[in-house]
Amino acid sequence: MMFSTLMISAALVASPACVDVFDEVEDTIQQNYVALALYQVNAPALAEAAAARHASYRQQAARIAADDVLECTRVLQGYVRSYGDPHLFLNSSPVMRDADAAQRRASSPTVAIGTTRLRRQAVSATGRGPLVGVWAAEGFEAAIIPEADGEFTAVVLESESEFWNAGDVAARFRQRGEEFEAILYRAEDRAPIRTDYEIVSDRILSMPPANWGRIAPQPQGVMGEWDPHNPRAPRFEMTSDNVAWLSIPSLSPDSIGDSLQVIAEEHRDDIIGADLLVVDLRGNNGGSSSAIAPLDPFIMTHENRDDYAVDPYSPVLLSSPDTVAYYSRIVDQMPPGLERDVFADLVRRLEENPASLQPMLTHPDHIALYNDPRVPEGLFEQPENVAILVDGDVMSAGEAVLLRAGQSRRVTSFGVSTRGAIDYQSVLMVAVGDGDLRFALGYPLMADNPLLPAGGYNQGGVPVDVPLQGAQASWPEQILTYYGLR
Repeated sequence: MMFSTLMISAALVASPACVDVFDEVEDTIQQNYVALALYQVNAPALAEAAAARHASYRQQAARIAADDVLECTRVLQGYVRSYGDPHLFLNSSPVMRDADAAQRRASSPTVAIGTTRLRRQAVSATGRGPLVGVWAAEGFEAAIIPEADGEFTAVVLESESEFWNAGDVAARFRQRGEEFEAILYRAEDRAPIRTDYEIVSDRILSMPPANWGRIAPQPQGVMGEWDPHNPRAPRFEMTSDNVAWLSIPSLSPDSIGDSLQVIAEEHRDDIIGADLLVVDLRGNNGGSSSAIAPLDPFIMTHENRDDYAVDPYSPVLLSSPDTVAYYSRIVDQMPPGLERDVFADLVRRLEENPASLQPMLTHPDHIALYNDPRVPEGLFEQPENVAILVDGDVMSAGEAVLLRAGQSRRVTSFGVSTRGAIDYQSVLMVAVGDGDLRFALGYPLMADNPLLPAGGYNQGGVPVDVPLQGAQASWPEQILTYYGLR
């Protein structure tokens, strides 16, 4: 089976020309992307570079044939990715009629090999690369096997979903230069969804917005109970060294639910009695930094570290019709009070000053509300030491947790600098294009401060107190040695 022939098909709902979708994407970025507006004010060279990239990518889009959906998607996503901001992204979201969806499901590719043989083949071929093996996806398990042409195919082994049967091809993978490309077949209609993929911590196959968890070969060095069907769920373990080890690979509500609250309550005495609490954020792909709140009593201290300076909270936004509409909806849903006044004042200024950069906070009471250095209630004196462990995959809300926890006198951070996706926040998603060329464009609504990109973290990530060397498998040992537990 050839990779490309099964991915490309004519649009089943009328699609616009690739260059027209490109122009719609560009117009949306120009009108709404706060980072670009700050480039024009604070970093003209970056604005000029963005304009040059725009011209180059637009030429590519103009040359793409009307029915080459895959190549158009590559160019559009490549252009958005060229800004280097993980909070600016373009996800494929094709539109399909019900009758066409049924036809595509009926003609979708299958593999006529028994599932036992497929499973054995996937496990025995792991020398062909980290993709090969058995993985858990939403509603099914799949074997990823190598093809003769150096590409890879994911075949369903067993399914709890009405849309998948054993032998169905669920995805294809290949490397194009420095890009790692996945084509996921959408369950309900088999529409091909192009995305980038990466393997996080050797056990999570990340293909935004999907995450698959490795079943076989069994992941090594996993702390806590590993659930491949929910690979980004928190995991807790008390080690033989009396270390409380809490792995949090995501802060997304879909992944963690109330599990951190449950862990904090069920293991309260374990954590308080531990010689060390390790909050392992490696691979954390973001979500909501407030989700970490149940752990605050174990992490935070009444006074901040002497060497830790906290900058005032001073975000800025770019006024646009979409931004005004978004914050107007927020105001409508909020009860009367000071916080509602903050957003009502913001909406008023955004409406009165179109296409301008506006500070979120201007009134002294509003500034004080968001810069109140209140310490969480009910702090525990123990554990005395807390280690925050991060790697280069930690981003967004994971970075926010690292920065806030770093204020605590009992916290020391370890690992390497994070990915860098925190300067521009609060993502809004809008639809662009149509038919097979319909996408969800996500962009951040606010910048952390009006001086960006200078002094931000997106370029180099958030640094750590104690850099760790060597393979990640050795990092736990290095942390224990640092605290004299070895």
